[in-house]
Amino acid sequence: MALLLTAPNLTEVVLKQLAERVYEASGIRLTDRQRPQIETRVAQRLQALRLDDPAEYEKHLGSEGSRSEEMEIFLDLLAVHESYFFREISQLSFVADDLVEEARERRGTEPVRIWSAGCVAGEEPYSLAMLLEDAEAWKKGPIDMLGTDMSATCLERARQAVYGKASLRQTSRARRSRFFEPVHGGLRVQASVRRRVRFRRMNLYREGPSGWMGQFDIILCRNLLLYFDVPARCRVVEALYSRLRPGGCLLLSRSETLLNVRTRLQTTEQGDEIVYRRAMEEKA
Repeated sequence: MALLLTAPNLTEVVLKQLAERVYEASGIRLTDRQRPQIETRVAQRLQALRLDDPAEYEKHLGSEGSRSEEMEIFLDLLAVHESYFFREISQLSFVADDLVEEARERRGTEPVRIWSAGCVAGEEPYSLAMLLEDAEAWKKGPIDMLGTDMSATCLERARQAVYGKASLRQTSRARRSRFFEPVHGGLRVQASVRRRVRFRRMNLYREGPSGWMGQFDIILCRNLLLYFDVPARCRVVEALYSRLRPGGCLLLSRSETLLNVRTRLQTTEQGDEIVYRRAMEEKA
């Protein structure tokens, strides 16, 4: 049985200081409700670094800086690593059946580009790749799909593409048979689907989209903004906006909105979906 590690002497002062370090590095606001998780993660790092006190660890994080390897490790430990295939499937189907075709009309023979921001372990972009296969979209022209996340652990899982019951809980038996193969530890996404998606590590809040990314026709940023406060949300949305092509679309989860976020994105309704668009006349 694994021992549950807890950090001794994690005072309110040290907890607040750690939260400020994390916010500076990621835009994520830690709350007192997360104290048990924070204590466990701090205890893990105390043990790994052979430190005795959370205050020492907080000073270590500060001396290393917000872009340090240790901060990346700590953020990885705090990250949400849980998602599942075909989450809010009607929205993904809308992308595969409607938005991709709409983008193709604008792009002509150029690739339609899709970015899954905060892709966790790859469940979202792989799900979309499967739905695009159902729609025979790959036969109609090139599609470039990118998944990014700030967690190196999640991205390694995405590249390995082996999933257990929790990730597959909304995946039908037919899709499991068609798109997965049994391996030790669960089911693995078939190579034909894995080749459709590339993954790259990115701290969206701190780095913002870089020039290497180019522009996208469709950006999925679902179940990510809810971890940010309003100033951080504004910063992230502006970064996403900067990577949309004119006429391009941003989709959030149905539990998220851009309420209180100042943005140049236009809010539109298409059927049951809310779509945030960059105006056509704007230069990319």
